[in-house]
Amino acid sequence: MMRSLHNRNQDILEGGDNLAQILILFMVFTVSNACFAPGAKQRRARLREQEQPTVPTVLHNLAAFLIVFQTAVLYFAAGYWKITGKIWQDGVARYYISRITGFEMSSAYAHLMNNAFAGTAVCYFTTFTELALPFAILSARPWVRKAETWPWRACTWASWPSWASYASAC
Repeated sequence: MMRSLHNRNQDILEGGDNLAQILILFMVFTVSNACFAPGAKQRRARLREQEQPTVPTVLHNLAAFLIVFQTAVLYFAAGYWKITGKIWQDGVARYYISRITGFEMSSAYAHLMNNAFAGTAVCYFTTFTELALPFAILSARPWVRKAETWPWRACTWASWPSWASYASAC
């Protein structure tokens, strides 16, 4: 499907098409319907009851690890190339990107990038995030993985009936 879409219009899949093709190959071996498919709860219960891992379970775990590893390598390589790039070191890369008509987000973003401090801060934050993400997703420490989700949990506090119910849910 990806190849036929790419052959019909190369502009649709500009940058992420190589990554998408690799991840789709890995997704063939994962049990991607284990969470939201009908009967998924019973399927997970059956898998937990098995004492020895089966070949499909091992393939699923390997493919899931390879998806995470490929994503981590991609972000680390992007961050590394940004560190070595002169435009990203100077903090003006986002300014140049905001001026290209094909990548315009809004006039407010372009106006924000006119500020030298804001533009430099956005460039450095982007580079820091791309370098830190691989270490966060490959970390075995649970507090690092929970740190990735705290902004989402903080946003849901306002929608919960009380803070006590949220504290008991965690």
